[in-house]
Amino acid sequence: MRTLPLPRMNQMRNDEGPKEFVNFLKQLNQKSESGVAILMVMTSITILTFLLADFTFETKINKLRVYNQQDMTQARLNAEAGLTFALAKLRLYQEAFNILEKNESAKKMIGPRTLETVVTQPFMFPIDDSLLKKANLIQRSAAQEFIKSVILQGKLMVSISSMSGLLNPNTMRVPSLVEGEEDDNSPESSDPDDSDKEKKNATPPHAYIEKQIYETLFAAFDAKREEDEVFDARYGNTNVDLLVKELKYYVNDPGRLSGPEYSDIEGQYAEDNTRPKHAPLVSMSELYLLKGWDDPIIDLIKDNLSVHEISILPVNEITKSQMKALFPNLTEIQLDEFFKAKNGDSKEGIPPKEFNSVQDFKDFIVKDLGASSESNFDERLKEFENAGIRLGVVGKLFKVVSRGEFGRSTHEITAYVDLPVLPAPNPKKKKAGEGQTTDGNEDLTETKTSTSGKDSKPPPTQLMEPRVVELIVD
Repeated sequence: MRTLPLPRMNQMRNDEGPKEFVNFLKQLNQKSESGVAILMVMTSITILTFLLADFTFETKINKLRVYNQQDMTQARLNAEAGLTFALAKLRLYQEAFNILEKNESAKKMIGPRTLETVVTQPFMFPIDDSLLKKANLIQRSAAQEFIKSVILQGKLMVSISSMSGLLNPNTMRVPSLVEGEEDDNSPESSDPDDSDKEKKNATPPHAYIEKQIYETLFAAFDAKREEDEVFDARYGNTNVDLLVKELKYYVNDPGRLSGPEYSDIEGQYAEDNTRPKHAPLVSMSELYLLKGWDDPIIDLIKDNLSVHEISILPVNEITKSQMKALFPNLTEIQLDEFFKAKNGDSKEGIPPKEFNSVQDFKDFIVKDLGASSESNFDERLKEFENAGIRLGVVGKLFKVVSRGEFGRSTHEITAYVDLPVLPAPNPKKKKAGEGQTTDGNEDLTETKTSTSGKDSKPPPTQLMEPRVVELIVD
């Protein structure tokens, strides 16, 4: 603001009077207010510019969020569609398997392993252009027609794999004694026959699984320690046997196991005021509740374990230790003869032998190899089945991985699908007069027996509809 010298102001007061002096002050005030107004306008414009920029940024962010949400939803729908597709394939597998089990002539032409190979083929959509180029005209036309009829948006990859080679920790449960069953410490009979000796030398299923889990975990420990120095420094002195015993203690009923190591394990849980489950595991995630099992230890073996119902022991992939566990009286010569016949010998021109059924395996063990009697073979298999281990040619538990993609979003679903085995009918002994109709003729619905009184043939294995027993969403 411009100021006048004091004498000039005094002169104006004296010459011009009060009125002119007031007008002069108003002019000065108006000039001052105009400067403040400009500052206020500039400040308001600056603030509005920042608000507009922030509003524009928030609008773009919300728009991206909506698009990402749409992509995530579409990717999830693609993954769920893949799981539905896998269940449909397994449903066809179940129907074909049951038909082959009932039709021996068809089973000789199409083996169960061939059927499993077909159903476990991976699926990918859209179809790769490189594959279409290699296809012939008919295949290319069929693929193009398929692509046009599919309304799926984005990408889909589905893989199905058999889980037949896994170990079930729930089978380490020690069975309770029932009426008529003898304990391991019961006195032997005075004159045991060969079958009794074979039964005495047989390994109980729970001990067999315990040994298999120990060997698997021990081998994984050794391999991890050699490649990872940090793991070796932290877990190099870990007692693997104690870890397996803790797992066995965790799934068994309280008080069922005795020994100093189990007392120490019980004390560890008592110190933290926690209680073991003392029941079968229902999910692999329950392994993380074990006191002595850190996450790196679980990661070593979790891919080799399964907690879902019956574990199939594939006869075409059976190992030497498994054969010894099933038939402890096998000699080394008999074992060598078995694996030489199963795997074949190129030098002697012996082709590998493939078992199309458990009956083929049984005939080879009992008749060709002479390693076990038929009655002991059946009793041994029954004992393992009661513990949750069943011999088979193909698996009944499958792992399905469905991965859906859309835009920048990915959704993956891992499902364990089980095809339960239909329980076989429990044949009862016929009493006098049973097995006949009211007109005196034979009732053909009853199971026929041979002249020796033994069942002519066990009923074929029949699978029930697939069901999802565990679902993991990533």
